[in-house]
Amino acid sequence: MRPPASANTREPTAFPVGGTVDAESTARPLRFTPRLDLPGQQLIVAGYTDARERDEQVADTFGSVQWLWSENDFFRFDKDRLELCSATFYLPPRAAPHGAKLCREAPVPSSAPAGLRAGEPTDFELPQATVFRCASDGAELVCLRTPGLLARQPYAVIGIAPDVDLLIHDGALTGWRLSDPARWLTDGFARPFPPSDAIPAPSARTRHHLAECLRLTSAPVVDAVLDQDPAAWRDLLALQRAVHAQAEDRARADVLQSVLDRLVEDNGE
Repeated sequence: MRPPASANTREPTAFPVGGTVDAESTARPLRFTPRLDLPGQQLIVAGYTDARERDEQVADTFGSVQWLWSENDFFRFDKDRLELCSATFYLPPRAAPHGAKLCREAPVPSSAPAGLRAGEPTDFELPQATVFRCASDGAELVCLRTPGLLARQPYAVIGIAPDVDLLIHDGALTGWRLSDPARWLTDGFARPFPPSDAIPAPSARTRHHLAECLRLTSAPVVDAVLDQDPAAWRDLLALQRAVHAQAEDRARADVLQSVLDRLVEDNGE
């Protein structure tokens, strides 16, 4: 298989998806509004609006899916055209370790809008990312298969939907990136804002609160919360109060509030 082309060119980029199926980029990205379902810990890029519609699409498509005990992201392809028709990514359970070496030296390749076409109509496994880093200002959320990739720039970046990119290392799909994740915050399958409304930019406060929420609700910090560590609990309760007091951007703040309230209620004394 030839190496992937630069994401800055229009040449198709071929790479393995899940290790068993090859895919190549097309000129047709998904047009769906991304939905960052924070309570559900997933990013939905699809046209379905509930679990029933999702299950119906799974029956009519091929690709990867979560079965009992599996930890796969959803990549579903049309059986006739072999083109990507939806994707769901699960948020990794662990944040980048404190002090981890992060790649900042070289510029990240620019994202080129593109869809995907599978090489053959067969099901496959697509393991979830295991680690993430979220900029403290909430500018982007990067999720990768292994911590070692945090210190490496991707070879190519493929924009499969608005603000949603696939990351390619060594010719293979290794993770994904969501730009301005606070913009797409929602609860469940709901669109972030009604379809008739343009999605407004989140406030700087919301972006910061989301980054802090992700830090406090993911390992290793959440382990300290569950163990009733005083410092971790102080940080959690301080964020809960700050989000509760936030006046602007309340629709998104309510999503954050629900996640924080549940963690406090389920683990408080």
